[in-house]
Amino acid sequence: MNPLIEAIKVTVGNCPLIPWTLYDTMAPAGPGGGADIYPYLVLTVLDLPDESNWVNSAEMFSFRVDVLTGKDRGSERSSGRFVGTISRYVLRCLDGQRVVDLTGVYQ
Repeated sequence: MNPLIEAIKVTVGNCPLIPWTLYDTMAPAGPGGGADIYPYLVLTVLDLPDESNWVNSAEMFSFRVDVLTGKDRGSERSSGRFVGTISRYVLRCLDGQRVVDLTGVYQ
């Protein structure tokens, strides 16, 4: 198993109550035409609405989060409609558990 993926599993495992799945995805092509592979997490969370973004009641949300930068790469409700930013609870957890790239591949 890739050491970076193992590190990500440990990191997210330290965030209680967040079921997750790990994907590898291709980033957009750079100026030279090549693309880098950036792993990101898909977190499926039964989350309360963030008052600054949502007015709906609790619902399943899927968030794509770049594990190296912590940037939110888009969010969807279970209905399929795009929603705002990732919840503050999940962000706090991920911010406190920064993933270290043990392979050096992604640095």
